[in-house]
Amino acid sequence: IGRAAAEEKALLDAGVSSADANFGYTDFDFEKGSFVYEVEFTANGIEWEYVIKASDGTVLSRRAKVQQTCKAGEYSPAAGYARSVLQPAPH
Repeated sequence: IGRAAAEEKALLDAGVSSADANFGYTDFDFEKGSFVYEVEFTANGIEWEYVIKASDGTVLSRRAKVQQTCKAGEYSPAAGYARSVLQPAPH
């Protein structure tokens, strides 16, 4: 699959519309014997990180970090994250 398809796969898996997503990066890489796309985006106060197999679009891993907000609803790196969820994709 291509870069755009990998991004769409991540959005679909996360249940996020493209209008709500702000992509940080999508990198093409080689991990554990496979070419993959590493996709990162934020949407609705959640930072998503995906690893998607380039050959067939399989979601290999996903991670969601809920961003902590501070005054006036602005995100502050010093505030950290409220929680972090790491979910390996089912095989």
